[in-house]
Amino acid sequence: MASAELTEVIDLPIRSLFAAITDYDNYPKFVTGMKSVAVSGGGQNKVVSFDLEMMKRFQYSVNMRESFDEASGQAEVSWSIKEPGLFKVNNGCWKLKSLGPDKTQVTYSLDVEFSFGVPGFILNGLVKKNIPANIKSFSQWARNK
Repeated sequence: MASAELTEVIDLPIRSLFAAITDYDNYPKFVTGMKSVAVSGGGQNKVVSFDLEMMKRFQYSVNMRESFDEASGQAEVSWSIKEPGLFKVNNGCWKLKSLGPDKTQVTYSLDVEFSFGVPGFILNGLVKKNIPANIKSFSQWARNK
């Protein structure tokens, strides 16, 4: 299994970044390789199904949990794989902390394991490359909304 975590400070209000992260229906517009997204459930707990193309096309679903506490200036979006398929493990989390009206500390963590053998150095490289790219694409989407 590959695991990685990155913390950055982004020049965006926490509310804007949280809105971008939870804007699942629009992921195909700004997440590389995302073909479509389907969301079921409501409130803080949802099932989000992704159709993604990365070298080959595949689908997977995750249990998504969202929380936003305006009073404490903190938010979190976490997920875990719903049914093993391509991924044996796909768990992650966005933790957001307001550092003022236009600054947010972002901590993005990800644990991934495929259901087939992938050399550790390749998997670790993909995960570590994916995290900064994700933070950047979600930040750009939030700025453009």
